[in-house]
Amino acid sequence: MPRYAGRQGRGEENRDRLLRLLHQRSPVTRATIGRVLRLSPAAVSHLLHRLLVEGLVVEEDLPEGQRQTSRGRRPSAIRLNPRFAQAIGLEVTDVEVHGVLVDFAAQPLVQVHHRLPALLNPQGVLAALETVARSLMHHPLRGETPLLGLGVGVHGVVDPERGVSHTFPPMEAWRDVPVARLLAQRLGLPVFLDFRLYAATLAELLHGEGRHHRCFAYLNAADGATLGLGYVEGGRILRGQLGLVGQLGHLCVEPDGRRCFCGSRGCLITVASPRAVVERAQEEIRAGVETSLAAVARRRAMAGESLVFSDLVQAFHQRDKLAVDLLAQAAHYLGLGIAHAVNLLNPAVVILGGVLAGAGDEFVHMIDRTVARHTVPRAYQQTVLKPSRLGAQAGALGAAALVIQRLVEERGIEPPPPVEAVL
Repeated sequence: MPRYAGRQGRGEENRDRLLRLLHQRSPVTRATIGRVLRLSPAAVSHLLHRLLVEGLVVEEDLPEGQRQTSRGRRPSAIRLNPRFAQAIGLEVTDVEVHGVLVDFAAQPLVQVHHRLPALLNPQGVLAALETVARSLMHHPLRGETPLLGLGVGVHGVVDPERGVSHTFPPMEAWRDVPVARLLAQRLGLPVFLDFRLYAATLAELLHGEGRHHRCFAYLNAADGATLGLGYVEGGRILRGQLGLVGQLGHLCVEPDGRRCFCGSRGCLITVASPRAVVERAQEEIRAGVETSLAAVARRRAMAGESLVFSDLVQAFHQRDKLAVDLLAQAAHYLGLGIAHAVNLLNPAVVILGGVLAGAGDEFVHMIDRTVARHTVPRAYQQTVLKPSRLGAQAGALGAAALVIQRLVEERGIEPPPPVEAVL
């Protein structure tokens, strides 16, 4: 079995630095490795020889279009060996669980989606997480590849170091649940817990538009009462004293507005989150407003389901008046929130993630118009607003990448035996 040994001296430090580089920027050339790590060609060759023998990395010829004419060694690219190990990532909100199985290069192999029941309790959420994790652990694409562990991005307030989920809005019965320990006991795997916002931001940093920017803001909204802003500066996710950076959803935009689950009134999340927009649509339908969404809601109800944000997006593109009005209102408030972020943080780009990314260019332009009206002109002129291409899988993808990142950056351990040997 390939082995990732512990740190010992300068050689191990360089090894860890290279693995971190490959996790963030794979693939890279030998020349890039030497330049970034400030190592001689001989040192790079020695380091890569060890990692190639251990199976952690692979070396491949560069595609024809990326080669530069030169003498000497044929140009090649180094990347993490996708077959070295696998990891599982889960993202859970108050309405659903997304799961993904990734290879060691953090590329998705399998995706799973599980809708949570309307009446939530802690046991039901944990059971759903276990169900999705096991479906990925026993998927045919798992094979005999070692499984490094499970990453979980959780809705609410989290203590990543202790693996504890303190809150899970709007579920009042959820208090200080040791999610990491409970899942580790049930699954026989190392489990790493984090805020779902930071997991999604990590995915954007590693796989999305964030790869091209050292300073960016990432607005993420999943179906449900979720709305947060991840911020990356110098290639690092900022977390703050308690890991609560990015609570943009609790920015007050209507001082006398609706009560938020945080206890305040008029939070952005109460008027612009996917759940808030859907709830407004349902209220209008019950009030008898003429809209194509009424028929959609009836079909959903017959199947035991409720309206979702994508239903409103579809009606919006079909020019349904209610959907247009509701999304225009949401875009206005989202624009106000983003304007505050641009004025405070001055990011190079603001990336719209989660279900917002699928709302289309017109919706993005509506948001952008409000941002333009409420930001410092020079800051606005230097900031680009664009949708993410990662879609709804971002949180789960980032949670899986978190497993690889933790092991690469902090632990330096040998991958565990195949799952079948520990269950």
